[in-house]
Amino acid sequence: ELPNDKYDYYITIDPAATTKAYSDFTAFAVCAVDTLGRVWVEDSFQLKKEGQEIARILLQMNEKYHPRLIGIEAGLQTHLIGIVQLLKKSWEVQQGVPMMLPIEPIVVSTKDKYDRFNVTVGSWVRTGRLKIKNTLHPLMAQMEKVNRNYSGHDDLVDAVALVFQLVPSFGTAMKHVSGDFHTFDTFESLMKRAKEPTKWADRFAV
Repeated sequence: ELPNDKYDYYITIDPAATTKAYSDFTAFAVCAVDTLGRVWVEDSFQLKKEGQEIARILLQMNEKYHPRLIGIEAGLQTHLIGIVQLLKKSWEVQQGVPMMLPIEPIVVSTKDKYDRFNVTVGSWVRTGRLKIKNTLHPLMAQMEKVNRNYSGHDDLVDAVALVFQLVPSFGTAMKHVSGDFHTFDTFESLMKRAKEPTKWADRFAV
């Protein structure tokens, strides 16, 4: 359970191009960010569904968490946002009230994905600033496998990593490393808060 504090919720989506067996999954992440800038991963899941179903799930999550922002990885988001907006209008007519839906596209760096994971999710885990709900085993299993040579599914990790570009205070800091991820070993190096590194697995669950 989350400690007593004030939280802003953020929802991120890494959409897949198709629902074919060989394609990636569409991944969702729900992160709560507290007043100290710590990230608490409340939910994480992946699925292969068409746009209409993805939109329905997104609107349900929006109603449940009332997020400050919803980030969708740029590229496929135009088509998905169109479906979401149509479904949103239908829901508003049925409910008779307007629905807040703060969607923003997220442009992801073309730099090496491992480096992007390392300076976001990896750094926050190593410094104890990212905690994962202990029931989110698929996410933790993907995190265990990720390395520079890994070529399997990493959609769940990717969805969590998107939050670091979505949170305003994180996004401002990330601009300093987005040009070259090799400039800093870790995100805490940029912040001049270097701490003794620990294994990812030691920090996963709370």
